Amino acid sequence: MAVANEVSHKLAASENRDHFCRFLEAVRGYEEGLAAFRGGNAADAISKHEEAMERLAPVPEAKPILAVIQGAMVSEYATAGDLRRALRSGQEAEGALGSDARLRSAYAGCLHDLGNVLLLTGSVREGVSYLERALRVYETLPDEKEMAALCMANLRRGRDMLPPREAGEGGGWLHRLFRRGR
Repeated sequence: MAVANEVSHKLAASENRDHFCRFLEAVRGYEEGLAAFRGGNAADAISKHEEAMERLAPVPEAKPILAVIQGAMVSEYATAGDLRRALRSGQEAEGALGSDARLRSAYAGCLHDLGNVLLLTGSVREGVSYLERALRVYETLPDEKEMAALCMANLRRGRDMLPPREAGEGGGWLHRLFRRGR
């Protein structure tokens, strides 16, 4: 990730060795958390990521990395059944991720995960809105075609949960896209 390299170079050039060591430890914890989640262990992933965030908290240069970790934790908390923390984590990460063009992929993933969590909580309209936003971001990222397709499937599922009048019967571009896909 280019942002991590940039932060690493800034910290290495600074006189603050504590911040540089904290950053390196946090990146290792982040990677371990991702591996744990991919291996099906959401609890371990959450623990690793929370530790990484604690290490990075006093490092102001690492705010973008904190946002990436926080965004990744949305699906981890949701998988562990803690939807409230999933929502809080994603909503806190959303602003920082959305304001940095280098983090577009993480931003799309965060919006996507938030949309899915909102569907699970019964906030269907809001969930659909997040999924639509995620899809718009994915469409700008050439390496995210598979995630865009998954997001589109989740959006279709969410739209199916809405009453017909709210599900896009007005003929917007998303409705036309879904109508062709059926």
